[in-house]
Amino acid sequence: MRLSDFDVPNMVAIVSAQGTGSKLFQSLLDSHPQIYMIPAYPLMYFYPHWFEWIETLGSKATWKKLIDLLCIKHASVIDSRKIKGHNGLTQLGSKQDEFVSIDEDLFRSYLEEILTEETINSRSFLLAIHYAYSLCKNEPTNQKKILVYHIHSSEFLAEYLLNDFPDVKVIATTRDPRPNFERRCRARRNVDQAKLNETDIRIYRSRIYKQYCQFASTEQNRLKPIPNENVKMIRHEDIGLRRTELMKEASRFIGIDFLPTMLELTFDGKEWWGDSVYNMKLTNEINPTVISSEWKNEINKVDWFVTEGLFYEYIIKYKYNPTFKYVEDTLINKIKLLLIILVPSRIEREAFLEYVNPSKHWEFIKIAWAEASKKKTVHDYSWSATHLYKHSYRKFKLARRIEEFIPGIHNPVESISDNPISFLYKLIYVLVKYSRFLWSTISYPLQVVNRILILYTHFLKRIKHSNHYPDILGHSIEK
Repeated sequence: MRLSDFDVPNMVAIVSAQGTGSKLFQSLLDSHPQIYMIPAYPLMYFYPHWFEWIETLGSKATWKKLIDLLCIKHASVIDSRKIKGHNGLTQLGSKQDEFVSIDEDLFRSYLEEILTEETINSRSFLLAIHYAYSLCKNEPTNQKKILVYHIHSSEFLAEYLLNDFPDVKVIATTRDPRPNFERRCRARRNVDQAKLNETDIRIYRSRIYKQYCQFASTEQNRLKPIPNENVKMIRHEDIGLRRTELMKEASRFIGIDFLPTMLELTFDGKEWWGDSVYNMKLTNEINPTVISSEWKNEINKVDWFVTEGLFYEYIIKYKYNPTFKYVEDTLINKIKLLLIILVPSRIEREAFLEYVNPSKHWEFIKIAWAEASKKKTVHDYSWSATHLYKHSYRKFKLARRIEEFIPGIHNPVESISDNPISFLYKLIYVLVKYSRFLWSTISYPLQVVNRILILYTHFLKRIKHSNHYPDILGHSIEK
């Protein structure tokens, strides 16, 4: 079959506007006969990779070479065990021991056949990947109406996907920002444990809260180029509170038939249990903390006031009201908010206390020495798309740092200790690492100042009513 033999489906993108609930919603669309879809988001970095490949290959680019790169850099499309993410796709099924896979040779064969004589471009490749995947799963492609692409990041949606599919419909997931701020920051440390060297986790701890403030303040506004009628928000909480109504509205919006299977959490037709990295017990239901009010006993009262003040319109628009601390949007409360924003958050205070604790500095040096001696895992930052393109990592330029070029540092067999000048290499590694940690300590106030400026900018946009708030699904019947 050629690309032209397929009826082009309508494109539907899933993004996470507040870093929460997008996989949960996607799992409800699993196995729908009218949908092309690859579980979770192994193609999140498809577009950044595509433009890197095209630039590198230049005139030598061929579909075969691009398919080879796809199968290496996005190997989890073929087998979810190959590039493990925090998506729960390696512990599916009733016994939590199943995964997602297709036959690689068959996948390559379908891709080559579908793309025969096609002009090389990202749109054709993205479509062909989903067609080939569906064929490998023996799905009847003549029933397909839409293609659901979990691009996850609204940045990639606005910068890339919109150019290829200008009529794309978008579903963005969100959550009550009040408990989500601190919980996401703490979950981020769990994610970092799997993605970064232990020394880097400590070095960059100062930036976690600032980065999430930046993310929460800007991610949704990236959806402005999409026509309002093509964008809908879904509250994470509604997947637990009003799932049937939500999925019926979602079906109408994206143009498919509602089926009872859209109330079940599965990927590849197997029960999906989430991922414990998000501080949750594995469950085939919505994380109970999402719909619980326990956060009111956990959240810092000052941070609570700030979050409600900054996201006052957001809270009202998405029916998270009432506000409890920032009760009314009065001039006095606005002035109080501007002053209280200056107060470091609980997350920032905890990080500061770690940076100024002398014992933590000695502990850091010992950890750095262990990494240099290969007694601790040292990640290769030059390969993973997460390290290269993820918004929270890419500014660190992890793959370009001095210590990344120390001989043997990434080799799982060769130890630096085997090198005749191993002590010098270890010393350089430790000194470079500690200098970064020391700079994080000294410059910590700058991170707080940057966070303050981010929140002041967000507040100004709120006052000017220039933040973007698409309508929500699942609330046609008030309860």
